Amino acid sequence: MIHVPHLTRLALFLGISFLKPDIIFGGNAVGNMCAVNDDCQTATTIPGVISDQSYVCIAGCNLNASPDNLVSSCQMGDFPTVWYRVNADANATVLNIEVHSPDFESPVISLFYGNVGCDYLEPVNLTNGNLSCIIGSHGVAMAVGTTITSSYTYYIAVSSLISIGGDFEICVSTISKGSYCVISRDLQVVARSNGGPLEGPFAPAEKVSICMNINSYTAANNGCQWFQGIVPVFGNGWDPSSFDLNGQPLHGTLNDRLFGVVGNGVYGAATWDWFNDVGYHYNNSRYRIGDFDNNGTIDMCNGVYEMNCPLQDSIRGGCCGPCWDDQGDILPPGWFAYGINGTCPNEGPPIKVDWGDGNTCGGDMGTWSFCFDLITRDTPDCLDDSTKQDLTLGFYTFADGEIGAWTGSSSACAYDQPVKLSLKAQCGKVTTHPIRELPDLCSGNIFKYQIEEPGITTWEWNISPYWAVPFPINTGENGFIIETPVHNQNNISQSVTGIFIGHISGSKDVVIKKIHFDIADCGPYTEDPIYVGNEKQTKLDSIPPGGNFSELPIGMRSDMTSNENRINVYPLPANDKVYVEWHSVLKQGALITIFGSDGAGVEEILVRPEDGKRKLIDIKHLSPGVYLILFTSNGHRYISRMVKF
Repeated sequence: MIHVPHLTRLALFLGISFLKPDIIFGGNAVGNMCAVNDDCQTATTIPGVISDQSYVCIAGCNLNASPDNLVSSCQMGDFPTVWYRVNADANATVLNIEVHSPDFESPVISLFYGNVGCDYLEPVNLTNGNLSCIIGSHGVAMAVGTTITSSYTYYIAVSSLISIGGDFEICVSTISKGSYCVISRDLQVVARSNGGPLEGPFAPAEKVSICMNINSYTAANNGCQWFQGIVPVFGNGWDPSSFDLNGQPLHGTLNDRLFGVVGNGVYGAATWDWFNDVGYHYNNSRYRIGDFDNNGTIDMCNGVYEMNCPLQDSIRGGCCGPCWDDQGDILPPGWFAYGINGTCPNEGPPIKVDWGDGNTCGGDMGTWSFCFDLITRDTPDCLDDSTKQDLTLGFYTFADGEIGAWTGSSSACAYDQPVKLSLKAQCGKVTTHPIRELPDLCSGNIFKYQIEEPGITTWEWNISPYWAVPFPINTGENGFIIETPVHNQNNISQSVTGIFIGHISGSKDVVIKKIHFDIADCGPYTEDPIYVGNEKQTKLDSIPPGGNFSELPIGMRSDMTSNENRINVYPLPANDKVYVEWHSVLKQGALITIFGSDGAGVEEILVRPEDGKRKLIDIKHLSPGVYLILFTSNGHRYISRMVKF
């Protein structure tokens, strides 16, 4: 169990609405709308998720979101992370998640159970394996077939590996019916040759050890079905040298026994080996077969569980049992069992004339562990096609009533969910510099930082939280200077982190730099230190009261040093009106100035002594976004934030 402290961040509820950054600020500038759910406390609910219905998809964005140290795995603590909430209905037993992005290569997904809210979250291993998160590739991350508890609340964290993020679509569905035959199964990454997290990413030419496990199988209440086949799924990022000419992973084992050895099954004379000529006996509208990634190998998918399963002809069955002269459409290659003879005069193989690996029509059976090693593609092979970084793994299971000589149908084990998850190959060298601690700033000071390194062509960056360092540009050439005022009226120090990703033209190699500093609420204004890189350089003169209205008053400091003297802006967020409230009676007029997140002045409102201690402001005409409220009275200036949705 993880305890999540309450973090001071913007709390803006948007439901399923979505605004692109350029709608808010125009041009290439990005605003803070993508960061409204960058804390579990402000997670966006994915509405209308009903078991056994279609995927529910909503648009999302993580530009300018803060990294989340809660999710340390898969480097979510380094890259912008946003949160979503799914309320499972009373029938849900399985959760499927897919994230698709046109803007970043590797979406990252992590799942938590949070029935008591965000204060205490319990990690949920995706697809019931040993991975607390998954890293996608080619713009796609998926976790198909994770067992959940009905009527519980789950939280999904989405991030972008080695990217400042961008737009994406998150899609979820739930299934009400659990497995009718497979009671428990999982897929585990058990070792990697280069060391590091088992979630990846994985280096070029790295050996990864994998086990696909059927932990428990039942023949009760399904017509006495026995386990007879498993069809594995492999992404295009695995090196072809990992497989033999028939597509079987080399040197694989079943429960530590080699494939093809007579009697290597769990029960009786059952023998498991690799076959590429096994047919599916019945018409099945869920399964589709084809070369989906155009790499010359046959794939399959399940239209009930997988959102992008192609809309093509489903499986056509054969005729007739028990010995099946026409066994139906041929499945992709996999491991299948023979040796326990059925009622056919001939002994298997072929698979169609035998029964599966079992010994009872009740009780649990198992375990079957299919284990093997795969090698990721090496450079430069992985460079020319982004699908060659796709290390997807998965499997489908089949009973002898579907592919063997036992009595069955397409519904015999119809609700056995497939397992499919994304893994990522890192094709290129990643150089990460130690974090650089910069001197602390006071709210209102200028942060100035030049980002450069020999050999780098362009940079992208994320400095968070965005409201504290509202700089609307997040990409630039080597040597670019970031310069912006910083803000903090929390009466406590605000930690700021920045991550800079440097790209080299014509190369997959990247350089990562990190910085950290605090913004203190220092009290009355003093001169502004400027920082270039990690060095303290010069000081700026303060801009006097009444400076240029078209720009944010750089050097501006709140004169409030206690909660009693602060201004309050509420409600937060707001839609049509807000109140600006202060704590002392005005002896003369004052001025309220609204600044956009890009520093541009938006509106001035006069305040009269007869307004008392608060002013109602109409904001219906403002675009959604984050604004700064400047209250100027008797030569003193005070700042607070406003959020319009």
